[in-house]
Amino acid sequence: MNESKDVEQPCVDMANKAGWHNRKLDIGPGGKGWLDQLFLGPNGGHFIVEFKSPKGKKSEGRVSDKQHKRIGDLRRLGHDVYICDSVDRFESILMHHDNIARLKRRRLGVT
Repeated sequence: MNESKDVEQPCVDMANKAGWHNRKLDIGPGGKGWLDQLFLGPNGGHFIVEFKSPKGKKSEGRVSDKQHKRIGDLRRLGHDVYICDSVDRFESILMHHDNIARLKRRRLGVT
């Protein structure tokens, strides 16, 4: 059983209901170390998430060395990257990015 999928799908559904688009980052063969989902929102907002099983699941909940490197590389490029092991954690990430998008819209005079 892949418990990270038990977290990932409800989060994807939540984001879609909030108007965000998502893209599974399934790079294919040789793409080890890529993260799970790219979320694209209003006014160019975006963030990347690696979903893990809830804490306490040692084998599935661990971020690989390649993923650590990829996360660091993406953050150095200015991208927001998160490791998420619960729907509650994802909801707070989504709310944070929705608030940023609202502020950008307000600054641009868009309602």
